[in-house]
Amino acid sequence: MKSTPVVLGVLVGGLALILLYYFYTSNRPKYQWVPTLRHDSEQPYGTSFLKKMLQTYRPDGEFTINQRMPFHKLAEKEDFSNGQTDLVVIGQSAFFDNADVEAIKKFLRDGNNVFISTLSLPRELIDSVYTDGDCALQLSYDDDPGELVRANFYNDTFKKAGSYEFRYRFLTEDVSYSWNRVAGPAICDDMGSMTALGYQGYDHVNFFRINFEGKGNIFVHTEPIMFTNYFMVQPDKVDYASAVFSYLPGRNIIWDEVSKLPFSKSDNPYESPLYYIMQQPALKYAWWMLLVGGLLYIIFASKRRQRVIPVIEAKTN
Repeated sequence: MKSTPVVLGVLVGGLALILLYYFYTSNRPKYQWVPTLRHDSEQPYGTSFLKKMLQTYRPDGEFTINQRMPFHKLAEKEDFSNGQTDLVVIGQSAFFDNADVEAIKKFLRDGNNVFISTLSLPRELIDSVYTDGDCALQLSYDDDPGELVRANFYNDTFKKAGSYEFRYRFLTEDVSYSWNRVAGPAICDDMGSMTALGYQGYDHVNFFRINFEGKGNIFVHTEPIMFTNYFMVQPDKVDYASAVFSYLPGRNIIWDEVSKLPFSKSDNPYESPLYYIMQQPALKYAWWMLLVGGLLYIIFASKRRQRVIPVIEAKTN
Protein backbone atom coordinates (compact mmCIF):
# COMPACT_ATOMS: atom_id res chain seq x y z
CA MET A 1 0.00 0.00 0.00
CA LYS A 2 1.24 3.44 -0.84
CA SER A 3 1.58 5.74 2.20
CA THR A 4 0.95 8.97 0.26
CA PRO A 5 -2.81 9.23 1.11
CA VAL A 6 -2.09 8.68 4.81
CA VAL A 7 0.62 11.32 4.94
CA LEU A 8 -1.52 13.70 2.89
CA GLY A 9 -4.45 13.21 5.26
CA VAL A 10 -2.32 13.95 8.31
CA LEU A 11 -0.86 17.05 6.69
CA VAL A 12 -4.29 18.35 5.66
CA GLY A 13 -5.67 17.66 9.15
CA GLY A 14 -2.72 19.41 10.80
CA LEU A 15 -3.05 22.39 8.47
CA ALA A 16 -6.76 22.64 9.26
CA LEU A 17 -6.02 22.62 12.98
CA ILE A 18 -3.39 25.32 12.58
CA LEU A 19 -5.84 27.50 10.66
CA LEU A 20 -8.56 26.94 13.25
CA TYR A 21 -6.15 27.85 16.04
CA TYR A 22 -5.08 31.00 14.19
CA PHE A 23 -8.63 32.23 13.64
CA TYR A 24 -9.60 31.30 17.20
CA THR A 25 -6.72 33.18 18.80
CA SER A 26 -6.91 36.17 16.43
CA ASN A 27 -10.60 36.69 17.18
CA ARG A 28 -10.35 36.22 20.93
CA PRO A 29 -10.84 39.37 23.01
CA LYS A 30 -7.70 40.85 24.50
CA TYR A 31 -9.03 40.55 28.02
CA GLN A 32 -10.65 37.53 29.65
CA TRP A 33 -13.18 38.64 32.27
CA VAL A 34 -12.97 35.47 34.34
CA PRO A 35 -12.09 35.64 38.07
CA THR A 36 -9.03 33.37 38.00
CA LEU A 37 -7.31 35.16 40.92
CA ARG A 38 -4.03 33.74 39.61
CA HIS A 39 -0.81 35.36 40.79
CA ASP A 40 0.75 35.14 37.31
CA SER A 41 -2.25 36.48 35.37
CA GLU A 42 -2.37 40.05 34.07
CA GLN A 43 -6.00 39.64 33.04
CA PRO A 44 -8.55 41.89 34.81
CA TYR A 45 -9.33 39.38 37.54
CA GLY A 46 -5.85 38.01 38.08
CA THR A 47 -3.70 39.15 41.02
CA SER A 48 -0.31 39.85 39.44
CA PHE A 49 -0.49 43.58 40.27
CA LEU A 50 -1.11 42.89 43.93
CA LYS A 51 1.75 40.39 43.98
CA LYS A 52 4.08 43.01 42.53
CA MET A 53 2.92 45.51 45.14
CA LEU A 54 3.58 43.09 47.99
CA GLN A 55 6.98 42.20 46.56
CA THR A 56 8.03 45.79 47.25
CA TYR A 57 6.01 46.02 50.44
CA ARG A 58 8.89 44.97 52.71
CA PRO A 59 12.10 46.20 51.03
CA ASP A 60 14.29 44.70 53.75
CA GLY A 61 12.44 41.37 53.89
CA GLU A 62 11.88 38.37 51.66
CA PHE A 63 8.96 37.65 49.34
CA THR A 64 8.50 33.94 48.60
CA ILE A 65 5.98 32.23 46.31
CA ASN A 66 5.19 28.71 47.51
CA GLN A 67 4.16 26.55 44.57
CA ARG A 68 5.65 23.23 45.59
CA MET A 69 4.43 21.90 48.93
CA PRO A 70 1.58 22.05 51.45
CA PHE A 71 2.13 24.42 54.33
CA HIS A 72 2.90 21.75 56.92
CA LYS A 73 5.72 20.48 54.69
CA LEU A 74 7.00 24.01 54.24
CA ALA A 75 6.91 24.55 58.01
CA GLU A 76 9.07 21.46 58.48
CA LYS A 77 11.77 22.94 56.24
CA GLU A 78 11.65 26.59 57.31
CA ASP A 79 12.20 28.23 60.70
CA PHE A 80 9.37 30.65 61.53
CA SER A 81 10.15 30.96 65.23
CA ASN A 82 11.21 34.62 64.96
CA GLY A 83 7.59 35.71 64.37
CA GLN A 84 8.45 37.88 61.36
CA THR A 85 6.52 36.12 58.59
CA ASP A 86 3.11 36.72 57.03
CA LEU A 87 1.36 33.94 55.09
CA VAL A 88 -0.90 35.22 52.29
CA VAL A 89 -3.57 33.10 50.57
CA ILE A 90 -5.77 34.75 47.91
CA GLY A 91 -7.93 32.63 45.61
CA GLN A 92 -11.21 30.86 45.00
CA SER A 93 -10.84 28.65 48.10
CA ALA A 94 -8.30 27.62 50.73
CA PHE A 95 -7.81 23.93 51.52
CA PHE A 96 -6.09 22.92 54.76
CA ASP A 97 -5.96 19.37 56.10
CA ASN A 98 -5.35 18.52 59.77
CA ALA A 99 -1.58 18.64 59.34
CA ASP A 100 -1.79 22.09 57.76
CA VAL A 101 -4.09 23.39 60.51
CA GLU A 102 -1.71 22.20 63.24
CA ALA A 103 1.25 23.73 61.40
CA ILE A 104 -0.58 27.05 61.05
CA LYS A 105 -1.46 27.06 64.74
CA LYS A 106 2.21 26.60 65.63
CA PHE A 107 3.01 29.31 63.07
CA LEU A 108 0.61 31.63 64.93
CA ARG A 109 1.97 30.68 68.36
CA ASP A 110 5.38 31.82 67.17
CA GLY A 111 3.89 35.28 66.59
CA ASN A 112 3.44 35.12 62.81
CA ASN A 113 0.29 36.15 60.94
CA VAL A 114 -1.96 34.70 58.23
CA PHE A 115 -4.00 36.63 55.65
CA ILE A 116 -6.76 34.77 53.80
CA SER A 117 -9.09 36.17 51.17
CA THR A 118 -11.13 33.51 49.39
CA LEU A 119 -14.65 33.20 48.03
CA SER A 120 -15.47 30.58 50.66
CA LEU A 121 -14.52 30.54 54.33
CA PRO A 122 -11.68 28.09 55.19
CA ARG A 123 -13.89 26.21 57.64
CA GLU A 124 -11.31 23.71 58.96
CA LEU A 125 -8.91 26.45 60.01
CA ILE A 126 -11.42 28.99 61.33
CA ASP A 127 -13.31 26.45 63.45
CA SER A 128 -10.00 25.33 64.95
CA VAL A 129 -8.77 28.78 66.03
CA TYR A 130 -12.03 30.65 66.75
CA THR A 131 -14.03 29.07 69.54
CA ASP A 132 -14.89 31.89 71.96
CA GLY A 133 -17.24 34.85 71.96
CA ASP A 134 -20.86 35.15 73.03
CA CYS A 135 -22.33 35.19 69.53
CA ALA A 136 -22.77 31.41 69.79
CA LEU A 137 -23.17 31.26 66.00
CA GLN A 138 -20.81 29.74 63.49
CA LEU A 139 -19.04 32.20 61.24
CA SER A 140 -20.34 32.09 57.67
CA TYR A 141 -20.53 34.17 54.53
CA ASP A 142 -23.52 35.95 53.06
CA ASP A 143 -23.63 38.17 50.00
CA ASP A 144 -24.66 41.62 48.82
CA PRO A 145 -25.82 41.30 45.20
CA GLY A 146 -25.47 44.34 42.98
CA GLU A 147 -23.24 46.19 40.53
CA LEU A 148 -21.82 48.47 43.21
CA VAL A 149 -20.57 47.91 46.75
CA ARG A 150 -19.04 50.47 49.09
CA ALA A 151 -16.27 49.38 51.46
CA ASN A 152 -14.54 51.13 54.32
CA PHE A 153 -12.66 50.64 57.61
CA TYR A 154 -13.66 51.02 61.23
CA ASN A 155 -10.26 52.48 62.11
CA ASP A 156 -10.31 56.26 61.59
CA THR A 157 -6.71 56.13 60.35
CA PHE A 158 -7.78 54.23 57.22
CA LYS A 159 -11.43 55.26 56.99
CA LYS A 160 -12.21 57.18 53.83
CA ALA A 161 -14.84 59.89 53.66
CA GLY A 162 -17.45 58.67 51.24
CA SER A 163 -16.05 55.09 51.22
CA TYR A 164 -14.31 53.06 48.49
CA GLU A 165 -16.59 52.13 45.59
CA PHE A 166 -16.19 48.81 43.77
CA ARG A 167 -18.11 48.06 40.57
CA TYR A 168 -17.93 44.63 38.98
CA ARG A 169 -17.11 44.92 35.27
CA PHE A 170 -17.71 42.31 32.58
CA LEU A 171 -16.54 43.26 29.09
CA THR A 172 -17.73 46.83 28.52
CA GLU A 173 -20.31 47.32 31.25
CA ASP A 174 -20.88 46.97 34.97
CA VAL A 175 -22.97 43.94 35.93
CA SER A 176 -24.43 42.50 39.11
CA TYR A 177 -22.11 40.52 41.37
CA SER A 178 -22.51 38.74 44.70
CA TRP A 179 -20.15 40.57 47.04
CA ASN A 180 -19.19 38.35 49.98
CA ARG A 181 -19.47 39.53 53.56
CA VAL A 182 -19.81 37.97 57.01
CA ALA A 183 -23.35 36.87 57.81
CA GLY A 184 -24.82 39.52 60.12
CA PRO A 185 -25.90 37.28 63.03
CA ALA A 186 -22.31 36.05 63.49
CA ILE A 187 -21.21 39.55 64.53
CA CYS A 188 -22.24 40.79 67.95
CA ASP A 189 -21.03 43.13 70.70
CA ASP A 190 -18.91 40.45 72.39
CA MET A 191 -16.91 38.61 69.73
CA GLY A 192 -14.15 37.32 71.98
CA SER A 193 -10.89 37.08 70.05
CA MET A 194 -12.43 38.36 66.83
CA THR A 195 -12.17 42.03 65.87
CA ALA A 196 -14.05 43.63 62.97
CA LEU A 197 -11.70 45.78 60.89
CA GLY A 198 -13.61 46.65 57.73
CA TYR A 199 -17.12 46.67 56.37
CA GLN A 200 -19.17 47.11 53.23
CA GLY A 201 -22.57 48.58 52.71
CA TYR A 202 -23.99 50.06 55.90
CA ASP A 203 -22.29 47.86 58.50
CA HIS A 204 -21.66 44.41 57.02
CA VAL A 205 -18.24 43.12 58.11
CA ASN A 206 -15.96 42.04 55.25
CA PHE A 207 -12.57 42.22 56.98
CA PHE A 208 -11.79 40.87 60.45
CA ARG A 209 -9.00 39.61 62.65
CA ILE A 210 -8.90 36.53 64.91
CA ASN A 211 -6.20 36.57 67.55
CA PHE A 212 -4.85 33.14 68.46
CA GLU A 213 -3.83 32.59 72.08
CA GLY A 214 -2.74 36.20 72.43
CA LYS A 215 0.03 35.77 69.87
CA GLY A 216 -0.37 35.58 66.08
CA ASN A 217 -3.42 36.69 64.10
CA ILE A 218 -5.51 35.42 61.21
CA PHE A 219 -6.80 38.22 59.00
CA VAL A 220 -9.76 37.30 56.81
CA HIS A 221 -11.10 39.40 53.94
CA THR A 222 -14.29 38.05 52.44
CA GLU A 223 -13.90 39.40 48.88
CA PRO A 224 -10.68 38.62 46.94
CA ILE A 225 -12.09 40.29 43.80
CA MET A 226 -11.29 43.65 45.41
CA PHE A 227 -7.56 42.87 45.11
CA THR A 228 -7.55 41.94 41.41
CA ASN A 229 -5.80 43.77 38.59
CA TYR A 230 -8.93 45.54 37.38
CA PHE A 231 -9.19 47.44 40.64
CA MET A 232 -5.47 47.71 41.36
CA VAL A 233 -4.97 50.08 38.43
CA GLN A 234 -7.25 52.56 40.18
CA PRO A 235 -5.35 54.75 42.69
CA ASP A 236 -8.01 54.73 45.40
CA LYS A 237 -8.28 50.92 45.21
CA VAL A 238 -4.50 50.69 45.66
CA ASP A 239 -4.97 52.81 48.79
CA TYR A 240 -7.64 50.37 49.96
CA ALA A 241 -5.38 47.35 49.42
CA SER A 242 -2.46 49.13 51.08
CA ALA A 243 -4.62 49.84 54.14
CA VAL A 244 -5.70 46.18 54.33
CA PHE A 245 -2.16 44.82 54.11
CA SER A 246 -0.78 47.44 56.49
CA TYR A 247 -2.30 45.26 59.24
CA LEU A 248 0.33 42.62 58.46
CA PRO A 249 3.40 43.50 60.52
CA GLY A 250 5.78 40.78 59.35
CA ARG A 251 9.13 41.39 57.73
CA ASN A 252 8.77 38.48 55.29
CA ILE A 253 5.83 37.41 53.11
CA ILE A 254 4.98 33.94 51.81
CA TRP A 255 2.48 33.96 48.94
CA ASP A 256 0.91 30.51 49.11
CA GLU A 257 -0.41 29.01 45.86
CA VAL A 258 -0.56 25.39 47.02
CA SER A 259 -3.29 25.87 49.65
CA LYS A 260 -5.63 27.10 46.90
CA LEU A 261 -5.73 23.66 45.28
CA PRO A 262 -7.57 20.54 46.52
CA PHE A 263 -5.15 17.67 45.99
CA SER A 264 -3.71 14.78 47.94
CA LYS A 265 -0.14 15.00 49.14
CA SER A 266 0.87 12.30 46.66
CA ASP A 267 -0.87 13.97 43.74
CA ASN A 268 0.53 17.47 43.64
CA PRO A 269 -0.44 19.06 40.29
CA TYR A 270 2.65 21.25 40.37
CA GLU A 271 4.78 18.10 40.13
CA SER A 272 3.07 16.91 36.95
CA PRO A 273 5.21 17.14 33.79
CA LEU A 274 2.21 18.57 31.95
CA TYR A 275 1.53 21.33 34.50
CA TYR A 276 3.76 23.95 32.84
CA ILE A 277 2.56 23.01 29.35
CA MET A 278 -1.11 23.33 30.31
CA GLN A 279 -0.51 26.73 31.93
CA GLN A 280 0.97 28.22 28.73
CA PRO A 281 -1.68 28.89 26.03
CA ALA A 282 0.65 28.34 23.06
CA LEU A 283 2.10 25.10 24.44
CA LYS A 284 -1.33 23.89 25.51
CA TYR A 285 -2.79 24.25 22.01
CA ALA A 286 0.34 22.73 20.44
CA TRP A 287 -0.11 19.74 22.77
CA TRP A 288 -3.74 19.28 21.73
CA MET A 289 -2.80 19.63 18.07
CA LEU A 290 -0.18 16.92 18.51
CA LEU A 291 -2.76 14.59 20.08
CA VAL A 292 -5.35 15.27 17.37
CA GLY A 293 -2.74 14.83 14.65
CA GLY A 294 -1.75 11.47 16.13
CA LEU A 295 -5.42 10.46 16.27
CA LEU A 296 -5.91 11.35 12.61
CA TYR A 297 -2.87 9.29 11.69
CA ILE A 298 -4.25 6.28 13.56
CA ILE A 299 -7.63 6.66 11.85
CA PHE A 300 -6.16 6.79 8.35
CA ALA A 301 -3.47 4.17 9.02
CA SER A 302 -5.96 1.71 10.51
CA LYS A 303 -7.96 1.41 7.29
CA ARG A 304 -7.82 -1.95 5.47
CA ARG A 305 -4.64 -2.24 3.51
CA GLN A 306 -4.58 -3.71 0.03
CA ARG A 307 -1.70 -5.98 -0.84
CA VAL A 308 0.54 -4.88 -3.62
CA ILE A 309 -0.64 -6.41 -6.90
CA PRO A 310 2.32 -8.02 -8.61
CA VAL A 311 3.08 -7.06 -12.18
CA ILE A 312 2.41 -10.02 -14.50
CA GLU A 313 4.71 -10.14 -17.41
CA ALA A 314 3.13 -10.69 -20.80
CA LYS A 315 3.59 -14.18 -22.17
CA THR A 316 6.10 -14.52 -24.89
CA ASN A 317 6.06 -17.07 -27.68
